[in-house]
Order: sequence, then structure tokens, then C-alpha cells
Amino acid sequence: MNDEQKIDIPIKADTETTINTETDTKSKYSIEYLKKIVAASKTSNKVKIQYNQDYPLNLEYKQIDKYVLRFILAPRVEND
Repeated sequence: MNDEQKIDIPIKADTETTINTETDTKSKYSIEYLKKIVAASKTSNKVKIQYNQDYPLNLEYKQIDKYVLRFILAPRVEND
């Protein structure tokens, strides 16, 4: 069974975007690493984001016929 869903959301520059889903999903990622990864957004006007609860975050920046930058970031683990 594949739980993957796909959605394309056009986002205008200088706008705030909210994405609502049918199910609640929570994951925690290091803000320090996210800041470094998001800096790559200057290289592309499209980003593909994939994540699931307690699974790695995948971000992909793509310039057609030029390059693909793909980042995988493990979620933070909380000790009980």
C-alpha cells in the first residue's frame, strides 16, 4: 500500500502559503540544518517536499536539463 500523495501548489513570490492535509502529521527537524538546506532555494523556482511522520524530510530543487539538488534530513528523535 502506498501512502504517498502528490499535490502541486503554485506560490506567488512574497506570499505566505499554508498547506492543509486531511491527516495530521508531525515531525521535528533540526532548524540549523533546515536553514542551510533552504538557502539552496535561490537556485530554483521549484521545490519538491516530501515527509511523513517520523520519517526523513526530502527536499528537491530542480532546474530542468541542468541539475537536481536533493537533500534528505533525518527527523529529530526525542528520548522519553
